[in-house]
Amino acid sequence: MRTLITLFLIAACAMKTPARASNESCFDDQNLKNLQASSKQRGTLIYVWSPRMVYSVQNIAIASRAAATAGLDLVVLHDMRIPKDEFVQARQRYASSTTEVDLATPPFVSPLDQSKPLCSAQLIEREALRHFPTAFVITARGIHAQPVVGAMPFSAWISSLDQRMKQP
Repeated sequence: MRTLITLFLIAACAMKTPARASNESCFDDQNLKNLQASSKQRGTLIYVWSPRMVYSVQNIAIASRAAATAGLDLVVLHDMRIPKDEFVQARQRYASSTTEVDLATPPFVSPLDQSKPLCSAQLIEREALRHFPTAFVITARGIHAQPVVGAMPFSAWISSLDQRMKQP
């Protein structure tokens, strides 16, 4: 009987505890739908990364430049299973590793600063969490069937994005 009461109390408390802080919104299917609707004029690259995959953190700058070169907007999302403090530490480590001072260059704002947790069921069903980075090209035709998976040099990003922009 005690076990049953304990289980009931645990379940009651669990329902009242939010999984994420309420001020931290995630990128869900409604965000994806809105993005698809706004991608009619210009496409978008969704870049999914994890602080536990160093190359996905380091490769964001290259992917960002490749997206801009391809004429794509960029949306940066991270693995929502990662605790918030680990995510913040990874962003800080990345910022401290890219602090070269060049007076002729304006300050660099990392795309990681705008990252949101990924909670879109559609992207998760498309295996967005299989490996990091995983990127999706979205155009007026929808989400391309083949995501870009893995870190790579700039020329490979350009080639991958170009192929996806041309294919249905």
